[in-house]
Amino acid sequence: KDLYELFIDIIREVRIKFDIDLTADAKIAVGLAMHLRALIHRTTANLVSPNPYTSDIKNKYPLAYDCAVYIVYRIQQSYPGDIQEDEIAYLAIHIGALVHHQRISQGLLKVTFVVPAYYNLSDDLFSYYSEEFKQYISAVKIPDFDDACMHENTDLVITTTKITAALDCPVLEISPFKNEEDRRRIYNAIEKLRQAKKGKFMQRLLKTALNDQHIFINDIGLTTRKEVLDFMIDKLLKDKVVDEDYSRRVSIRGRLSTVANASYAIARPVDYLENDTTISIFISQTPIRWNKNNVRIIFLLTGNRERQRHPLNLMEFLTAKVQEKGFVKQALNCKNAIDFYRLLVG
Repeated sequence: KDLYELFIDIIREVRIKFDIDLTADAKIAVGLAMHLRALIHRTTANLVSPNPYTSDIKNKYPLAYDCAVYIVYRIQQSYPGDIQEDEIAYLAIHIGALVHHQRISQGLLKVTFVVPAYYNLSDDLFSYYSEEFKQYISAVKIPDFDDACMHENTDLVITTTKITAALDCPVLEISPFKNEEDRRRIYNAIEKLRQAKKGKFMQRLLKTALNDQHIFINDIGLTTRKEVLDFMIDKLLKDKVVDEDYSRRVSIRGRLSTVANASYAIARPVDYLENDTTISIFISQTPIRWNKNNVRIIFLLTGNRERQRHPLNLMEFLTAKVQEKGFVKQALNCKNAIDFYRLLVG
């Protein structure tokens, strides 16, 4: 009974804190529940299950991994024991499958097909392409362009007839007959729109999260993880961005697992309870000792308790960005916050 109630609490909290529904896919949910039972058994029996992919999972799937860390944090409150990062990474694999499915379904593009009635060809064409791209789009079919004006929120118009009027969204003209070339063109148009939407969202989020007062470019003689975190957190405290408990929550998250490699580290609390989502950044010409790594860039996140997905989105964005070729070298050459913002969104 206690284990069942813990699972119910975790499902509810993950839905609120991470905007992830652990019950969305029944098959994956059952596999996750079985994995959690086995994880608790291994923890109480002091057993270890090595995972050769832990580093890749931490760096490539940060949202799923962060959710797994929180679940482990909640498990340890009821079943004390040392849970290794390898175990957290295995748990993240289950969560990652759910995240991928939900992210696609929540970000569906609205596509209007303008397809005149060519006997049965229009129904066949619409059915084929709407089914082919159903994980990316929500599609409607109309017979002529006049009706298209009613769909003001359309992200993309796909038409088999020429449309000369200026629209507020892209228009892709295709053949009335199914073919592989058009299938590729539709996919490319959808992917371009998805990336553009994501980019605009991140630009808005970065503008509100970045503050010139919380970006530290110059060396000030700090060389250890503790020194840098104490310095950054102290600044956030003085500016009343965080409360006195923030440092403790960052320490808990760091004990559970840390995200760092040869060039960067990302620190954040185990639970986001602040009023605002912010990023503090420390860029050092001198390597900072961070566990077994020497890093040059440290990101410290805070999160809005009402919109906890925002710091998670930022973390995912930063993790991908900092791994881009040449990013660290360019960051070390930044002179101020404006330079770094341009580097991030460039």
